[in-house]
Amino acid sequence: MISSVHLLAGIAVLFAMALGCGRGTTAGEPSSMPASMTATSEAPTALVVGTSAAPAPRPTAAPTARPAGTINRIAFSSLDGAIYTVAPDGTDLRLTAAPVADEGARTGFRGAFMWPVWSPDGKRIMFSSLVPGARGLTVSLRIVDGDGGEPETIYQDDPGTTGIGSGVAHYAYWSPDSRQVALIAGTSRGLTGKIIDVATAKRKATVADGAPMYFAWGPNSKKFLVHHQNYLRLYEFDDDGQATGGPRQIGGSSLAYFAPSFSPNGEGVLYADSTSEGAGVLLRRLDDTSTSVLMRAEGRVAFHWAPDGRRVAILSVPQDGLFGRLSVLSAGGSHLFDINRPNLISFWWSPDSTRLAVIGIVPEDDGTNTLEVFIVDARDASQLSIGTVRPTEEYLFMQLYFDQYAHSLQPWSPDSRRLVVFGALGPRSARVASTRNQVAELGHAWVLDASNVQEPVLVGKGYVGSWSPR
Repeated sequence: MISSVHLLAGIAVLFAMALGCGRGTTAGEPSSMPASMTATSEAPTALVVGTSAAPAPRPTAAPTARPAGTINRIAFSSLDGAIYTVAPDGTDLRLTAAPVADEGARTGFRGAFMWPVWSPDGKRIMFSSLVPGARGLTVSLRIVDGDGGEPETIYQDDPGTTGIGSGVAHYAYWSPDSRQVALIAGTSRGLTGKIIDVATAKRKATVADGAPMYFAWGPNSKKFLVHHQNYLRLYEFDDDGQATGGPRQIGGSSLAYFAPSFSPNGEGVLYADSTSEGAGVLLRRLDDTSTSVLMRAEGRVAFHWAPDGRRVAILSVPQDGLFGRLSVLSAGGSHLFDINRPNLISFWWSPDSTRLAVIGIVPEDDGTNTLEVFIVDARDASQLSIGTVRPTEEYLFMQLYFDQYAHSLQPWSPDSRRLVVFGALGPRSARVASTRNQVAELGHAWVLDASNVQEPVLVGKGYVGSWSPR
């Protein structure tokens, strides 16, 4: 249960952390684990709303053949600390990777694998690893085959640090060609941003030290944007992933936004800045360095291109506010429509660019708050509420920093027909009385129908995850 006071306080703390945090947390007891994680060996359960619970499928880590070109699976961090993948109907549950405490560990906590991220080619899954040993927690970034197997470590954190925030060990982001990883990690000196070669596990570049910092890869994996503190810099790499010179600064300085965004064709960059005509979202063309104001806005803004590059969505938050208004524009800056529903905090473009999943905070009759999920048709601005969820801490964190996580995590199914959410379904989604026991607790992965025709499906017990890219 999340009271309005606690939720708003949590949002304020997370926003403050993004603007000011600069040090990884100190290693200690497992109390640094997400509150939604419990030490349990119970496997995730698949359940369709309106039915009685069936025995969980027996998970397997053995690679399983699947039709070429298709994946359509959800990877999630389970309550038992492992990474699972599952089909969208809750069947074919597979154990992908499970933590094992190092020899000499002096705790019953076996470790946790967290924040799974599919590679863009769909072949591998990257995740943060926290494993106890004789000298405390060992924190690392690992990669495993999407069908399971032995994980590889591609980055080892400094001893004595447990990540970049509560329940968040890293921010890790694949390059579009799946050959490199951009990483934010905690060190004894603060946060650091690096680019890691996946094949060799070697550092190719350190792009920034200190907080805050946010990333964006260009679509050809040769350009990389870093919004570090209040400056935006562009890095460029050759075919071998080697830097081709020093970074180039773009624009002036601004803390009015978090993550920058490349256009899908790689020719333009969205960022926020102040000009002689006022503050707003700017479009910089990289071929001729010309800059135009896409939309004027005061306060904080977050933005993303539609995957087809034809539209841009912008969430604008007033200077003294926590929630914003959603505007959809053409790629050239023509205003198409606004969504003025109260308490908006995030949006996610569908893969086919026709719809947006928009998240807002809604007070319930019992005095608590939930996240409402509704679908906006980008073609005619029609809206459809598909349910509410009382989120896990990690899912809420993902929404608050959606402009960064939208680069790496995908809540939409590849066919743009369904969404995965994490938490307990609220009263608008829990339409069947027999499922009250299942929706009364957090830590569940639900698949929602974007057309609100099919009933929600409980696909596992977990707290954060992502849909495969295809």
